[in-house]
Amino acid sequence: MRFKLPVMAILIAALAGACSPAAPAEPTQDVNAVYTQAAELIATQFAMQQTQTAMAVQPTAQPTATLPAVLTPPTFTVIGTPGTGSAPTPFGSTPIATVIPTLPSGGSGSTANGCNDSQFVSETIPDKTVIAAGKDFTKVWEILNTGTCTWEKGYVFAFLPDDSTPGLQGYDIVFKEGDTTILPQHSQSFILKLKAPDAAGEYLGYWKMKDASGNFFGARVYVDIVVE
Repeated sequence: MRFKLPVMAILIAALAGACSPAAPAEPTQDVNAVYTQAAELIATQFAMQQTQTAMAVQPTAQPTATLPAVLTPPTFTVIGTPGTGSAPTPFGSTPIATVIPTLPSGGSGSTANGCNDSQFVSETIPDKTVIAAGKDFTKVWEILNTGTCTWEKGYVFAFLPDDSTPGLQGYDIVFKEGDTTILPQHSQSFILKLKAPDAAGEYLGYWKMKDASGNFFGARVYVDIVVE
């Protein structure tokens, strides 16, 4: 019976080992899943890094476009010194009720003749001003030399009786030796002392520039009064 004890011991040990729980097996990892997780982790970290970089860098201010300065056109100033001219005393007027049509004036009839031309600038006494019969009044025109010749001795601010209402007496203003000459782009004030006719009605008188040779040029201007 001695030989049976070792055999029994071996059998018992084998049975005991067979009944013991087996050690847990190591789980098998999916290689593709591991790569996918790693790629997702890298992408997330890169996105976070880009966001932090954008927050840290301040945006560069874009230059503001500057519009070019608008140049203000120069203001033309009319310069001129009134000259003196011969002004004969007007004769007595002849009453007449007929009124002739108004002719173009105030620069609308401005025409050049050679190197001479003129332009109406301003005047006193508005059209159709009422003036008492036989009353003296003063009419002033400012005329600009728009030609290339100088107005000097022999030039005339000439009354146009044929265009004017009969009964209104006008006269010429003549540039004499020693009078102020009027250079191109300078103006001249022509001052006339006139007298209203004795008869009631509307009267118009016309004037125009004339050179030393008797050639008319430039604007034709007029006075328009209503006598009561």
